[in-house]
Amino acid sequence: MARGPLETILPDDYGFEIGKAVTLRDGFDVTLATSGITTGQGVRATAELVSAGIDVRHIHFPTIKPLDRDAVVRAARETRLIVTAEDHSRLGGLGGAVAEIVTDEFPVHVVRLGIDDRFGETATLEWLLDKFGISSSRIAQAVAQAVHNREGVR
Repeated sequence: MARGPLETILPDDYGFEIGKAVTLRDGFDVTLATSGITTGQGVRATAELVSAGIDVRHIHFPTIKPLDRDAVVRAARETRLIVTAEDHSRLGGLGGAVAEIVTDEFPVHVVRLGIDDRFGETATLEWLLDKFGISSSRIAQAVAQAVHNREGVR
């Protein structure tokens, strides 16, 4: 869905490593895992959530294959709740890879935000991000709901 200029998220001295995630913010209530254009949306969602009192760990995954298995397992162990957001089908992408890892290593609840298995649409980027639930506001709503749901079962 990416069209036009995107904001710079990582510092100028960032050194890309295949299979290495980048922790943008540490937190212990929930992990938000993003990739691609959802990372910028996630940065804004994280700021909104932190101001509302939710301690979000935000991890950017620049590569899905290979995925940084250690970062996923550490997040699962330390936050016990992961929400993924991707500009991709919910099938076979970041959310699926994260779910597979936690299923094998440390089972926790994973909420996967992304595009359902369907044909895409043509519209403005903002409209599409909102429609598919991966705009900053929709990500923030989903994360807050996931945290609320978990709190209710303790």
